[in-house]
Order: sequence, then C-alpha cells, then structure tokens
Amino acid sequence: MDADGTPTDVIAGTILIVGLTEDDFGDLSQEYIDKYEKLFHQPEKFWHEIDERGRTHLKIDCCDPEE
Repeated sequence: MDADGTPTDVIAGTILIVGLTEDDFGDLSQEYIDKYEKLFHQPEKFWHEIDERGRTHLKIDCCDPEE
C-alpha cells in the first residue's frame, strides 16, 4: 500500500509469510502472527473499473472462501 493506504499490488494464491534472521528464515513474533492473520483471514475479490474519464480504479470486496 502506498502512503494513503491505496493498494498498489495484489497477491493471489497461497503465500508464506515468515520472519527473517541475518541469513535465513525465522519465526514471526506473536504480534506479526496476529497482524497477518487479521489482514489475510477473509478472502478478497479484486477487479477494476474504468470511470467516465478513462481512469482505472482497483476495487476490493470481501468474499466467502467458497467464492
């Protein structure tokens, strides 16, 4: 997300979020586990719309995991 909270990229599919040590992957703190669980728990549906001025807008909507 950029400074005003606008999404700038979309990750689709299965992802792995890990911590980092100096030279390897590491554990996440409980704070980060809670943060990313909250952020990615509910699946989202992404699509774009083009407005009357020709500008593209990214739309985001929560959806059920079955969708």
